[in-house]
Amino acid sequence: MRNEPSGRSPKRSRRRRAGEERSYWQQYSDAAARIIFTAAIVLLLAVMASQAGLQSGAIRHFITGVDREEGTSVL
Repeated sequence: MRNEPSGRSPKRSRRRRAGEERSYWQQYSDAAARIIFTAAIVLLLAVMASQAGLQSGAIRHFITGVDREEGTSVL
C-alpha cells in the first residue's frame, strides 16, 4: 500500500504543452467530432426550416402530400 496523503493514487496529466504534436488518433477524433458537430447543426437548421415551411400553405404543398390526400384541408 502506498503512503499517499489523500488516499488516492496520483493521476497522470496528459495535457498537451505548447509545441507538442498531437497523435494521429487525436487528430482523427478531433476531425470526426468536428464533422459530427457540423452535421448536427445542419440537421437542426434543416428541421427548423422545414417546420417554418410547414406553416406556409404554398410551401407545405411541396413538402408534403398529406393535405392533397386527406380531403378536407385542416387550415
